[in-house]
Amino acid sequence: MEARAIRARCGAVCSVAALLLGPYLPGAASAQVTLGECKAELAICSPQASDTDRDGRPDVVDTCPDTSADSSVMARHYLENTDATLAFLTDVLVRLRELFIAVDIEAADGRFAIQAEVELLFDMLLGIANTSPGGDFLFGGSVTGMAPFAKVGDFDPFGGVPTVRFDGSHEPLYTQLPDSTVIQITISGDALFFGDEDGDGLFPDGDRVHIFDVVIDFRNWLFDSFSHAAPSEVLFQLDKALEQVTLERDQIAVSLSLVSGREPVDDAGCSIDQFCGQIDVRDRRGFHICVRSDWKNDEPLRRRPRDCKVVRDPNQRPRFLCVAR
Repeated sequence: MEARAIRARCGAVCSVAALLLGPYLPGAASAQVTLGECKAELAICSPQASDTDRDGRPDVVDTCPDTSADSSVMARHYLENTDATLAFLTDVLVRLRELFIAVDIEAADGRFAIQAEVELLFDMLLGIANTSPGGDFLFGGSVTGMAPFAKVGDFDPFGGVPTVRFDGSHEPLYTQLPDSTVIQITISGDALFFGDEDGDGLFPDGDRVHIFDVVIDFRNWLFDSFSHAAPSEVLFQLDKALEQVTLERDQIAVSLSLVSGREPVDDAGCSIDQFCGQIDVRDRRGFHICVRSDWKNDEPLRRRPRDCKVVRDPNQRPRFLCVAR
């Protein structure tokens, strides 16, 4: 539809809704009908009020009943974000390895440029360690409300280097799924980044490495190749760091497999029954419109996803309800 016509249509519908919802007709049934139509039209007109799944509510306020305490939704939030963050961490470590391979120790200008990038990647690693989607810090163990890592000091032109302090908990966060299965949903940051597997504050343990120290060793070798770690040791530590991250990703994959076997949900955490049951889009007669509602928002609306249907229930009001097909 032409943009001008869309705006005119939206303006007309919502103007009527505003009148009906005014102080003279509070709570009128027709007001609810028009409001539902207005929401649907605004989904076309306004990105801020977009209702792409056609459930009668703007996407920005999509919620699901009875899922605020659903442990499987919380578990998926932590696990999927942690897996994506570990993938990014892997990319950074791979880049560090590429830089090491590219070093020509005889070419001073190139070495200094690589040193500058290594220092930037160090700060990027710190940012990854303090990743907090939705305000929940992923690598603080059971302490998710505060940044688990802090940088003390900085790199300087005289060879000075920073240190990193861990303020989180070694104890990971667990949750119990609806079927009583208990799974780990966070990673202990000190185990991942410091190699402190047992949490005793003495690290790294066994064949683990302190990832931040690995990067500092690389930087120091670039800064002064005669006084710091041998090239073979730097490369060995980078490879061990990659192995360390892979082990943690494997652990996350196990937990994700347990969660993924549960009832599928959409981005708001709704099962198809929950999604269809709370649709609030009606026609002019007040009947629910469900055929265009798209549960997982993964099908073009013109194809009529057919996730939901309308049924008649004479024992309830409204008598026509939206349910899953």
